[in-house]
Amino acid sequence: MKHVDHARTFESQPVVDGLEEQVRERAYQLYQERGEVPGFEVEDWLHAEAEILDGRKDSRKTEKAA
Repeated sequence: MKHVDHARTFESQPVVDGLEEQVRERAYQLYQERGEVPGFEVEDWLHAEAEILDGRKDSRKTEKAA
C-alpha cells in the first residue's frame, strides 16, 4: 500500500484564482471594521473565506442561468 503525505500534497497545490489573497484582504477589512481589536484572526479568516466562496458559488449559478 502506497503512503501519501496529504499535508505535502495540499501545500503543493496552487491557490485557485487568488483565493488566499482575496481572503487575506477581506479578513483585514473585517479586522479594521471591528476597530483593529486583536484576537479574532481565525474568526475573521473563516468569515472572509465563507463570504468569498459563497460569492463564487452565486456567480457560477448566475453564469449557468445565463
